[in-house]
Amino acid sequence: MFKIKIQNKLLKNNQITAMHIMVAIIFILLGAITSSLPKDLSISIDKYIPIYGYILLFSGISIIGITVFKNKKIIQGRANKFLRYYELIILLSVLIYTLMKSWYLPFTYAATTLLGVIFAIVWEQFGKKEHHIIIDEKGVSIPKFLRKKIIPWQSIERLLLKHGLITIDCRNNKLFQYKRLERVNTEELETFIEEKIKENAHKYDADWER
Repeated sequence: MFKIKIQNKLLKNNQITAMHIMVAIIFILLGAITSSLPKDLSISIDKYIPIYGYILLFSGISIIGITVFKNKKIIQGRANKFLRYYELIILLSVLIYTLMKSWYLPFTYAATTLLGVIFAIVWEQFGKKEHHIIIDEKGVSIPKFLRKKIIPWQSIERLLLKHGLITIDCRNNKLFQYKRLERVNTEELETFIEEKIKENAHKYDADWER
């Protein structure tokens, strides 16, 4: 078995930024609507609701400002985790409050955004882990979100180890490419790969791949 450390491709900086901005926009929309309620109406519902609206509005604007102007620090540092949990706390409070008041439209917005933030937290935690490609008798195991995908030898046409890259060229025209982060015994590995591809080539069924 050969285990090769590769560069993480699962977590992209623009995806982290986009998620923060999406949450911030929801906060701004909910905050703007809540804080602009007529005074008589807000008193009849809850006298503190305009204050809560301003908190949401301020939170949304702050998140956009932090994400845009401190983008590198947020993405690469521990601050990203704290910002995610801050978004989580705010959304939970919105969720509970709107449910108590039976405001189902803002509840739906908050619930959907909350699920998105939870997914982002899980995705980011998983993305920070080290990722490896495993090459063994069964085939080539590549990293996917929360799991690994095994590409059997009969599905592989070529597997190249050149220029610090691992390139997997499949018979169904799919191509996977990863940057290697460590040296391997290329000669030994290439011999093993060549033997396995030749040994299993006759097992490939193009119809099964469709």
